[in-house]
Amino acid sequence: MRYLTVILLLLACGSKPEPRAFTPAPQPDTAIRPLTQSPPPPAGQPVSFGRDILPLLSTSCLSCHSPENPGGNYLVNSYCDVVASGSDSTPNVIAGRPESSLLYTYLRQGHPACSPLDSGRLRLIHDWIKQGARND
Repeated sequence: MRYLTVILLLLACGSKPEPRAFTPAPQPDTAIRPLTQSPPPPAGQPVSFGRDILPLLSTSCLSCHSPENPGGNYLVNSYCDVVASGSDSTPNVIAGRPESSLLYTYLRQGHPACSPLDSGRLRLIHDWIKQGARND
């Protein structure tokens, strides 16, 4: 079952995204926030990859996991990169199973090359994976 979930996530990355309607610039409550804050998603909304997870990973992990510096052969600059496996054989994200996902495991245990995430940001990663690791 675990591998089926990973395959489905990877297949989703191979397809072209559906066109989206124009959306206005983010309002202050949905803008990317400084590292010192860890607000939860707006009440009643699930964790969003685009709004919550990608900005978090970009500010916390991109210095070591970018195309210019792909530490562990792992990138964090897009959804497909985040869910794909790097040098490890275990998938980085297993939808619905944060404790089995390397991304969450490494961040929870304290990745050796970066500052630990505070509990609010770590909770966002956990909840996003638990909610199905959707690309939204």
